[in-house]
Amino acid sequence: MNDQTNMAQLRYLEELKIGLVHAGFEPERIEDQHLPVRWEHHYLCRVSGKGSVLYRQENVDGIGAQDALQTVIHIAAMTAEYMTAMERAPKLQATGLEGDYRILADFGDAVLAGHPSERGVQFVTWEWDWDRKGVHHGHYFQNGYEEAKHDFVRRSGLLPKEALFEPEQLAEMHRALAFVCEQDEDLSIGREKEIKTMTLFVFDASGKIVLKRNFAASEIAGQAATIPIPDAVPGDNYSFYVIANGNIPADITTRNGLQAATEAEAASYNGTFDEVATKAKRAGGFTMTGSASKAIAAAGQTTAVQIELERLVSKIAVQAATDSKFAATYPGRVKISSAVISRAAVSACYVSGMASGAATTFSHTQAAKDQSGKYGNLFYVYGNDGSSPAQAVLLTLTGLYDRDGDFSTVTDQVPVRYEVQLQGDTGKAIARNTYRRVSVGISGLTGADVAVTITPADWEGPFNQDVNLGM
Repeated sequence: MNDQTNMAQLRYLEELKIGLVHAGFEPERIEDQHLPVRWEHHYLCRVSGKGSVLYRQENVDGIGAQDALQTVIHIAAMTAEYMTAMERAPKLQATGLEGDYRILADFGDAVLAGHPSERGVQFVTWEWDWDRKGVHHGHYFQNGYEEAKHDFVRRSGLLPKEALFEPEQLAEMHRALAFVCEQDEDLSIGREKEIKTMTLFVFDASGKIVLKRNFAASEIAGQAATIPIPDAVPGDNYSFYVIANGNIPADITTRNGLQAATEAEAASYNGTFDEVATKAKRAGGFTMTGSASKAIAAAGQTTAVQIELERLVSKIAVQAATDSKFAATYPGRVKISSAVISRAAVSACYVSGMASGAATTFSHTQAAKDQSGKYGNLFYVYGNDGSSPAQAVLLTLTGLYDRDGDFSTVTDQVPVRYEVQLQGDTGKAIARNTYRRVSVGISGLTGADVAVTITPADWEGPFNQDVNLGM
């Protein structure tokens, strides 16, 4: 590495250090062209002079650590962008302007400049004088690169003013879109409806398989196919089963064999909140099945068979937050760190209505997603048919209560734990293809008092379970 490159990388790391401190991180001394970074007093990662962010998985597994890492990655990339530009940019020459100002962008009547300072690079937008020898009406941004770029675009006319949005407008649009997503399930579950593979099984009245056929891509897209059935007898009843996105056993030869087949892949549906909230984590999509029985039409006619698919798993969305009773009784705040779903089935039959006899020992732990003081979690589980409260799927929330609301100080913190039994109507815990929204209102530091209200619905219209955790 030559001296010029070495100095440029050191300048980058020094600038990054300022930006990370501003964002609440704890960067350490630069060593060997790397900047170690701590977060909440724990080692998080290190950033190289080339802008690479290096970390160990065990250091980013804690609550909020993944979000913190992504923030570091964003700041490192942004800083690298403007520091690289600063290294190459020409000096701004303007009448009456003193100091080292570098031209980062110049268009129309506006110019964007960067100025190195002890507090980090200061960004300025100006308008040129009529002869472009001087500048006036400067807008100054300390540690505000994104804001400076936005201001330059507006002042230069690169985009029409009506195409630009102020932060308040963006916040209002975010609130509106969040409301729409909450109300319109089709926007949020499109990924949960996706079909990648589909297989049809046809059995005769004796339960013997007469046809197994995989749908072509065009048939999946159209969700329809015309399929000849070998040696079909008009008037006889046949059983039709469809399995979408499933890892189907290859040795199915009878209806009883298919009815006994199970899927035991609960772990493949679950992950971090961001993994399951933004995409179907299971690589092959959500397994869906359906069946119908139909008599074969007369010769020369088509037998119309309609099959509705259901997902093998159920969906559980959790939102927890302290309520007004808590605020009136306790100082400080509660931070939910993680949620555990347990006592769920480890497997499910492909065919609806068939008892799998599965053990109810599946559990999954997920870090809670902090959404402006409301803590979210999202799980997918196989149903549990237990009829008693002790057999119901269990939701356990753990976290910390901080008396002064400042979680950086630990001497005034105590652990908290809340348990919620996820029971449905008629005593059944969780049925396949159902959706539960569990709203947990935290009123105290224990979960001794729990009031549960459930409204039954299918996946597109969720069960609503409101839980009040009392004093």
